Amino acid sequence: DNRNENRHLVNQLGLFGYAIYDLQKIAFSSVERSRIEKLDTEPYRTFLKKRSLNRGDSNLAPARKKNVIFLQMESVDGICLYGNFDGEAMMPQLRRIADENVSFANTYDATDSGRTVDAEFMVLTSLPPIKGDPAFVNFDLEKVPSLPRVLNENGYDTISMHGYEGQFWNREKSHRSLGYDRDFFLPDFGSSERIGWGISDEAVLKRALEVIGDSEQPIFVHIILLTHHHPYDHVGNVTGDRRASIEEDYLVSLRYVDAQIGTFYDSLKKSGELEDTILA
Repeated sequence: DNRNENRHLVNQLGLFGYAIYDLQKIAFSSVERSRIEKLDTEPYRTFLKKRSLNRGDSNLAPARKKNVIFLQMESVDGICLYGNFDGEAMMPQLRRIADENVSFANTYDATDSGRTVDAEFMVLTSLPPIKGDPAFVNFDLEKVPSLPRVLNENGYDTISMHGYEGQFWNREKSHRSLGYDRDFFLPDFGSSERIGWGISDEAVLKRALEVIGDSEQPIFVHIILLTHHHPYDHVGNVTGDRRASIEEDYLVSLRYVDAQIGTFYDSLKKSGELEDTILA
């Protein structure tokens, strides 16, 4: 049931059935939060302190601070990077970028009901999500150590960009709580091209290039792509390239986002920005 959206649940259960479902979720959340708040945190703090002492932390002070871009893809499985279909690369541009740089194969999905926001939470805080209880929706993140907060304290302009409504998954409030200076959501892109759920990946990445180019200080930009979202027919509906199966629609959509990432990467290279940038 964690993979359903609320409006679909209303259709399946009816309004009364959904009300019962929602009350059950609220009750479970309250019990779980109460359990977590009663935990003795001292053993965990002691463990982390020992790890820190044994790790041999280095004080890194580079001559100049590089820009940092965290590009978050939607619905892209690990197999897509080096996977082929009918003898052709599923993501030729991302494969080219990986071959020029570094990629990691030994990863696994640790997200739960928050899906995309669970992924954000893990990358930005180095903390695992809580099962069945998305941190963005249910917890105060003001005091959670985070990447944007640390970079902000070290002179970075910290920005998040997502071509959808900021209220969805409580993302706007959560991003501010995690330390972002600025955010761009659906209304901030004006009349930019829309595909599927919101602003197209092409338009979001073009705006990101403008923001990066205009920045006068080191910048941390978190870009969340959206066009390649289930049911994967959004691109085909716009281009007229609809296919017979969801798998084939997926590939059409995947190659669209792959092309946009390739263009974004090449634009950073051409402008010289990439030399002073860490792109993840």
